[in-house]
Amino acid sequence: MNIESSFYDLTGRYVTSMSMPDDEAVRLNTPPGTTAVSGRFSEDTYLHQGEVKTIPERPSADLFWVFDTVTGEWIDQRTDAELQAASDQKRRDAIDAINRVRGEARTRFITSIPGQDMVYIEKEREARDWVAARATDSNAPDPDEYPHLANEVGTTALDMDSVAQVYLNMAAMFRTFSAIIEGEAMAALNAVEAVSTGEDASAVAQAFPTRLVAALAAAGAPIDL
Repeated sequence: MNIESSFYDLTGRYVTSMSMPDDEAVRLNTPPGTTAVSGRFSEDTYLHQGEVKTIPERPSADLFWVFDTVTGEWIDQRTDAELQAASDQKRRDAIDAINRVRGEARTRFITSIPGQDMVYIEKEREARDWVAARATDSNAPDPDEYPHLANEVGTTALDMDSVAQVYLNMAAMFRTFSAIIEGEAMAALNAVEAVSTGEDASAVAQAFPTRLVAALAAAGAPIDL
């Protein structure tokens, strides 16, 4: 019956495993500077004070992590300057992520294409002017003076009055929901600046979409982000 043996170097790191016929073969095949341990183990183990232990999960896939077989812990090898630079980058990434979600939330209420914001402003202006003109003159104003509204009669609504009301309603709705988006975004950005670590900044950014969706839903605007 073969003997299963595993070998660890002087630092306790796994080297290899072998199957041999007897103890003498194990002794003869033990590589210099290694310790033979009975049993077949794998490279996710290490030897500490004669005991084979499993290496704990690596904190992340980043290459700066090195496992210390003496302490049984992963060690971050970065310098203080490198750690600060990484923290600063996470803070910048958090700000970018919050602003990206902020913009995505706006697109749930407006069409995001170049110049569209000016179109919305002009439609609202025409709508307000139309309603004001109708309120002061029993005769309908000239639709040609309100080209955005006139061109949507029959598509957006059946008549000028209805088209104007659609855009007044949309403007009011956008102001309400835009204010919520801005308020939640500014609170998150301020939180990112206030926290002490890049990890905390990342946590703020990760929580932001959920907080924003909840705030908008509470205001009657359920959306997905």
